[in-house]
Amino acid sequence: PTAPAAKPAVTATLAAPATTPLAASAPSGGGLVQFGAYGSQASADEAWATLSAKNPALARLSKSVLPAAVGGKTFYRLRANAGSPAAAAALCAKVGNCIVVK
Repeated sequence: PTAPAAKPAVTATLAAPATTPLAASAPSGGGLVQFGAYGSQASADEAWATLSAKNPALARLSKSVLPAAVGGKTFYRLRANAGSPAAAAALCAKVGNCIVVK
């Protein structure tokens, strides 16, 4: 009797949805932190006001709201430049609910 042949391992890679920037690219020169993606510029601005009121460390940062097309819809990414990747990581650790943009 012969043993059944081993099945090859199957790996799948999920691709992230393609994004198309609709405006100028994000500010460069440091570690960007993204706090969320919203359905409108006004919603993103409102979220920034709430976040910066709860977290005074955010008040000194300049925010940016960048529109991006994802899956046929436009979202507004709320971001701030923390100055460096290390500062961005520290900020996210302190604030929570954000990601460091790479």
